[in-house]
Formats: sequence, structure tokens, C-alpha cells
Amino acid sequence: GTLIAKKVVEGGERTWFQFGLDSSKQLIGAGWIHLLNLLCAELLGSQMGQGDECEWYWLNIILDTTLGVLIEYLLLRVLTDALNTVLEEGAQDFRTGSYWRGGEFQVIMYAKQLGLWLVIVTFMKLFMVILMILLAKPLTIVAGGGLKPFIDPLL
Repeated sequence: GTLIAKKVVEGGERTWFQFGLDSSKQLIGAGWIHLLNLLCAELLGSQMGQGDECEWYWLNIILDTTLGVLIEYLLLRVLTDALNTVLEEGAQDFRTGSYWRGGEFQVIMYAKQLGLWLVIVTFMKLFMVILMILLAKPLTIVAGGGLKPFIDPLL
């Protein structure tokens, strides 16, 4: 429902097909990051000696949706500029939202953009895991405090 409202409010710049392709890259990226978050929460919870899986999962979500979004934006800009420099005209395939060549839809362009986005999301997650390991003690204290009202048996 929210995506449909976004498309209606944004106007007619993108076709519904293009909007669907753009949105699908976001949804696939969100699914991938969810799997990485589950894996990271499990590993950090069992290996770090502090915090449990719930606290680590919460930290993953909080960091991904704040600092992680900035990291993704910066990575997208840097990688897009690098591709433009190295590939010149070939970089058009990686230009977000561009799926047509000569008036025909090109699946390969969508696949390249999706692949680039998954690389960006994966590197963002790597940066966030490094940050969580370096700041494990204060982060788990914050997570424990933030989640305490939800695990209190009196609730």
C-alpha cells in the first residue's frame, strides 16, 4: 500500500513498470540484509561474550537504518562515479532506473543494477559489523537497556 501511495504522489516521471523494477531492487536488498542480520545476530550473540541474539539483531536494525543508509548512499555515489570513470559508456547499464536500450527492455541492465545494489548492501553490513565489534560493550549496554521493557516478565 505504501509503495502504491508513493508512486501516485510522486507523479508520472516513472512508469509503473519502471517503478516496480526500482522497488524490486529495494525489496530484494531488504531480504538479503534481513538474512545477513539474522546471521550476524546469531554469530555475534554466540561469539562476543556479551549481549544475546535479540540485542545484536536490534543493534543490526538500528545501525542499518541510521548510519547504514548513509554508508549505502556514499557507496552508491562512489561506485557509480568509479564505474563512469572506468567503463565510460558501459557504465550506462549500472545507472539506477535505466532499463532500456534502443527502446527495448534489457534484463541485463536490471541484473547489473541489482548486483551493484547487493554489493553495496553487503559492504554496508560489513562496515556495521566491524563497528559493532569495535563498540560491542557500549552497544550491548544500550541494546540491553532499550530492550529491557520488552523482556521484563512483569509486562
